[in-house]
Formats: sequence, structure tokens, C-alpha cells
Amino acid sequence: MTSTAQAGHMLERARWAAAAYADYDAATVTAIVNAVAEAGYAEAERFAAEAVAETGMGVVADKVTKNRACSRGIVDYYRGDDYVSPRVDE
Repeated sequence: MTSTAQAGHMLERARWAAAAYADYDAATVTAIVNAVAEAGYAEAERFAAEAVAETGMGVVADKVTKNRACSRGIVDYYRGDDYVSPRVDE
């Protein structure tokens, strides 16, 4: 379990990262999004196997499919969208 101090430290780091990220231009954000998606896709099998081993639930092959869809698949779906400008979804 995470202690209150650890949670506070994590929140502080998240605020710092959000502030730094806010200054990135669209090209930089797109490069980061693509790199994270590719890293997740490349490790989809390992993450799936670890999830099943840790929880004792699920099927590795199914989790691999989910991991791939939730990494590269999501980025492909939203390719061309603006990841930078704030927007409100009504």
C-alpha cells in the first residue's frame, strides 16, 4: 500500500511532468505518443504474461490482443487528431 508521503511525492512529480509537458509543441507530443504506443506494443506479450501471473485471471493471448489494441491501436484510431489543444467533449 502506498503511504500518504509516497502519494504526495507521486503527485508532486505528476504536477512537474504536466507542467513540462504543457510547453511541448504538437510535433513533440506526437513523437512521445508514438514512442509510448510502440513501447507498449513491443512489450504486449510480457505485460500480458505478467498480468495473468500476478492476478491468476485471464488468458495471456487475449491480454496480448488487448494490450496491442490499447497501445498502437488507440494511436492509429486517433492519428491526425490534435493531442495538444484543450477541448471540451460535450
